[in-house]
Amino acid sequence: MGRPARGDIAAASVRVFQDGGPSEWFTEPYPLLVIRDALPAARYAALANSFPSRDQFREVLTDAVRDHPERPEYARWRRRVDGSNQRLSLPYAIVADAPVVPAVWRAFLASCCTSVFAQTLLDAFAAEIRRIFPEVAVDDLRVGRRYTDVDADLMIDAILALNTPARRRTSVTKPHTDNPEKLISGMLYFAEPGDTAGGDLIIHRRIRAARPRDTKWPSRRAIEEARRVRYQPNTAVFLLNTPWSVHDVSPRAPSPLPRRFVNFVLELPRPLF
Repeated sequence: MGRPARGDIAAASVRVFQDGGPSEWFTEPYPLLVIRDALPAARYAALANSFPSRDQFREVLTDAVRDHPERPEYARWRRRVDGSNQRLSLPYAIVADAPVVPAVWRAFLASCCTSVFAQTLLDAFAAEIRRIFPEVAVDDLRVGRRYTDVDADLMIDAILALNTPARRRTSVTKPHTDNPEKLISGMLYFAEPGDTAGGDLIIHRRIRAARPRDTKWPSRRAIEEARRVRYQPNTAVFLLNTPWSVHDVSPRAPSPLPRRFVNFVLELPRPLF
């Protein structure tokens, strides 16, 4: 497995979303793609104005707990609904047939769970995947939906996500790398107007080599902040998941507003590291 290269690469021609804005590529400290104005203004507004509420998350998760007892994460997220600055997730598998989720959202998430969208992301990161993970056959992966197409080589998901309003200054997570089965992770932010409570994505650089015991949760002494991606409306960020892809979320100040986003996942059936 190769280590990420150093230096920034300008790639303004990269488009992940059709008609999306210009992108910024970074390969230091690890491969990262940031897109401003990711969706056309009218489409973004339609989604932002109908983003599901915490009560709608509660209803979908309540049904999912009843219908899918084999997935304990649904019960865990359901217990967090009334908490302060807690992560809630609605994978597409439980959103697809949830009438409480607006149709515009179900259609958008469906469009992001296709082999076409997956291939767009694979194409964007192809050179870095080949260099860092040469064992991954980028051009020959059968894509399927996560939790549904279990025989696929690569599973894709578009997850409606919410961090509940913070009642005190807290962070929703600490510096970490994603689960090693994940190849590419991404977020599309739906910050509400006037939301200045925080919740930026912090990109960390390892200053000590990753060791098996701290690959997932490195000590803060082993990392330093490299850059931030602000939690701003219609901003998307995608990263290639490697042992060096440490990231974090800045603390949220007390606020009545949730932190709203879509979480994109491209996942392999086996760990990469």
